[in-house]
Amino acid sequence: MVDQNEKILLLSCCAPCSCAVIKTLAEKQANFAVVFYNPNIRPQAEYIKRRDENKRVCRLYGIDFIELEYDNDHWCRLTKGLENEPERGKRCSVCFEMRLKRVMEYAQANGFTAVASVLGVSRWKNLTQVNEAAARAAAKTNAVYVHIEGRKNGMQELRAQLIKELNLYNQTYCGCKPPEKKEKTMLKIIPNKLQKGDKIMVVAPSRGLKLIGQDCREIALQRFRDMGLNVVFAPNTTDENWNEQGCGSIEQRAADIMTAFADPSVKAIFTVIGGFNSNQILQHLDYEIIKKNPKIICGFSDITALLDAIHSQTGLEVYYGPHFSSIGMALGCEYTLNYLQKILFTDDEFEVIAAENWSDDLWFLDQQKRTFIKNDGFWNIHNGRAEGTIVGGNLCTFNLLLGTPYRPPFVPNTILFIEDDGSSSAMVFDRNLQALCHQPDFANVAALVIGRFQKSSEITRSMLEFIINNKPELKNLPVLANVDYGHSTPIITIPLGGTARLENGRLWLKK
Repeated sequence: MVDQNEKILLLSCCAPCSCAVIKTLAEKQANFAVVFYNPNIRPQAEYIKRRDENKRVCRLYGIDFIELEYDNDHWCRLTKGLENEPERGKRCSVCFEMRLKRVMEYAQANGFTAVASVLGVSRWKNLTQVNEAAARAAAKTNAVYVHIEGRKNGMQELRAQLIKELNLYNQTYCGCKPPEKKEKTMLKIIPNKLQKGDKIMVVAPSRGLKLIGQDCREIALQRFRDMGLNVVFAPNTTDENWNEQGCGSIEQRAADIMTAFADPSVKAIFTVIGGFNSNQILQHLDYEIIKKNPKIICGFSDITALLDAIHSQTGLEVYYGPHFSSIGMALGCEYTLNYLQKILFTDDEFEVIAAENWSDDLWFLDQQKRTFIKNDGFWNIHNGRAEGTIVGGNLCTFNLLLGTPYRPPFVPNTILFIEDDGSSSAMVFDRNLQALCHQPDFANVAALVIGRFQKSSEITRSMLEFIINNKPELKNLPVLANVDYGHSTPIITIPLGGTARLENGRLWLKK
């Protein structure tokens, strides 16, 4: 394949394109190293993912791996005005020549006698175009460029085999993202804030009202009255609607959601409590009616499925916050109420400050016998800045939506908010988080915010840091944890579809 006397520097664009060539050269004991110079790859999270896969293949075959600078700004300047060029167009020629020229310069300065590449291995690329760019780069640097076969003589078959055997990350686009397809975009809908005298309706999309004690109901009703709000219950949200799974039927639960949205006198919707089965009702909702009658809807935990489905299907901003039952907490509810009212009544951006104390006890068993723990504040696991659209909720429930039309997409600059309950051990949390990292659009995630873990999960800060730092997809993302939301109390209210801003361990939210 190559002259054994040559010392080759092989430019690789990605592991799937280079794996067969690397394996073949390694078996022939060729004198070569792999260089990764791909400033065209965007976003940087995608670049990191491809780099690390390439590094893994080189490590597997004992080949030296060299990474050059990620100078995407320079690449953008060179290709300015060519953004809308098609695949194999002028932008590709400029891109190939830039990368090959830089690699040739490095090769000459570091004792390599020739340069090769796998830029033409993919069927999406024009091999003649690659070779012409290599000739221009070689003329400018006086370097030697050698052709290495990556398509014929069984190489494509070997490539396909290795991609499967090594379970290689196989990207869905070249590097420079192609022009966005002109698809119908979902317009963001922000519900009206509440006013004194507004009516809210309580619904039970998951577990039923019968689960909530009278003392809790009375406290919650009084708290809403103190806010100037009038509470009504949906027609099927009654103690009597309680089947073998502790809830109403699918039809009853879906009907209550639609009643609340269709009633113009209802300005906000609160869920009774979470549970395990709100995803049963998703296909029974009329999203066009919801879209035409936007209003606040608030809940958390299993209600994640309902909130994210509504947001993904309508563009409506929804609120991941306390249930109706949460407001019935006699002690330790002030923090929860403070942040809920910021969301319900104001448009202002606000900073989230850690609660002084928190609790993980079964407060509803004895309202007056509570145990509170001194809060050690947010855990700033990865420093950094990011701002973007909030997506997420309860992690194990969110993952029920993977592969369905109800999972909100990770748009560019997504700020991913996740939390899980006490049944989620470190191993369960780790694999559920990895499932999100495997999503094709996870490269758009700009930061990760994690809610407080319950004590029964036994997830410590050191364990969480190990999980986070063991994922290359999170290596360069700001990560903030132990934030006051989730299944301990008190909690903030998070506008899913709204905006979050992180700055080195501090967090702001706005609609």
